[in-house]
Amino acid sequence: MKQGSENAITLVQFRPAWGLPSGSPFCVKVDCYLRMAGLKFNVEYLDMPQKAPLGKLPFIRYQGRDIADSSLIQEALANAAPGAKALHKLKAADQARAVLLQRTLEDHFYFVMVYLRWQVEANWTLTRDAFFAHLPIGIRQIVPGLVRSSALKQLQLQGLGRHTEETIIVKGLQDLQAIESNAGKHGFILGTAKPAWIDASAFAMLWAMDQGPHQSALKDFIRQSKRLQSYLQRMRQDYYPELPSGFVA
Repeated sequence: MKQGSENAITLVQFRPAWGLPSGSPFCVKVDCYLRMAGLKFNVEYLDMPQKAPLGKLPFIRYQGRDIADSSLIQEALANAAPGAKALHKLKAADQARAVLLQRTLEDHFYFVMVYLRWQVEANWTLTRDAFFAHLPIGIRQIVPGLVRSSALKQLQLQGLGRHTEETIIVKGLQDLQAIESNAGKHGFILGTAKPAWIDASAFAMLWAMDQGPHQSALKDFIRQSKRLQSYLQRMRQDYYPELPSGFVA
């Protein structure tokens, strides 16, 4: 998507993987938010996140400055267009629930996903091939191992990586059950008739687990949940119409 004004937005993110706009759910979160808000944007890919503000992706270039952190990006764009304002117009109770869901998704469920992608040996091969295959062969022999070591260190520091795989799966299923219970009959994650800013995060995290090739009880739960599948289908149709219906990599 391109925009030619001084207020043009450039989203800098990791490359696509497994049919997703990016291998990072936080990058997909921002991509989805921009679409939901009706904001036009360009996309650039960066292979070395240490060159980014805060040393991580995504970030956006907007109005002459770089804005990092997916949630801070949402806040910075909250008044950028009528569509963005609508996403943040929530009742106090819904706003509080949205924050709790965000913490569950981004501060806990995300690390379950990190464990599955980077720790489990069979899955690590799939992650390595998807994320690093484009690198020159010399770099490709060094960088994946370094990035994996960093990811596993994060898991240890966060605490989840200190548990057994069985315990981690149980914790992830508890997250999904809580998230599923919030998605009501109207189809969005808060059970509301209109989407909200939290849908960008919920969709990105659930889509990454559903779409990725890593097999687990968590993916099975999402695939078997009529409510979550209906949610993913609606979000894909509304904001990613260029993808085939029911797209699976």
